[in-house]
Amino acid sequence: KRGEDSAADPATASINLNWINKTGAMVDTAAADTTVAKWTVQVTVPGTSGKSITGAVITDTIPAQLELLDDASHDVSIKFGSGATTVVPNTEYSYAGNVLTYTFPVGSQPTAGTAATLTFYTKVTAASWSTYLNNNNSISFSNSAKLNWSENVTLTAPSDSYTISSGIGSGGLLSKSGVGDSSYTYSASDPGTIHWTITVNRNKIDIVNAKITDIIPVNQTLLI
Repeated sequence: KRGEDSAADPATASINLNWINKTGAMVDTAAADTTVAKWTVQVTVPGTSGKSITGAVITDTIPAQLELLDDASHDVSIKFGSGATTVVPNTEYSYAGNVLTYTFPVGSQPTAGTAATLTFYTKVTAASWSTYLNNNNSISFSNSAKLNWSENVTLTAPSDSYTISSGIGSGGLLSKSGVGDSSYTYSASDPGTIHWTITVNRNKIDIVNAKITDIIPVNQTLLI
């Protein structure tokens, strides 16, 4: 038609804005409390280096079976870029209804070119211990976080989640292993010995009327 130019087609381009990244790992599966997990939430502001946002808040939803762990050995902390890690005072974060909310101070807002990393710890609650760990398979731990700020008036708050897929390894209720004598030489009079070990309740849950049944193959003999 006259006055129209249809030579140019509409074009679409995408930009990857990875505002927030969540990761996690178990602290020490050999410790007294094997359920302690360390979580990090990294905020990266896109755009020109040095440009900052304002009113930034991280909201992290912790599953109902877990709880925030904040003691002398497990601090809530913040780090900007390669700077020193700083313990976050409880005046800068709140924890209620299994939601951890960290409000960046006015003078320490996330800035483009410098990642801000929040670190905290969780553990399984005492009330949930025997139900959450009542599983002989690998037990996972999940967590999710989102970021919002004053200038964000149109976008859904960026979010990310992470699952520690093998937080506690399999065999927490029952595991079995066997070791033979490596120096053994077979003879008809001495068919050899295999040492079997059965470990029960490594997850330390409440168990009532426990009983172990072990079926010995027909080609083996129990030695008592």
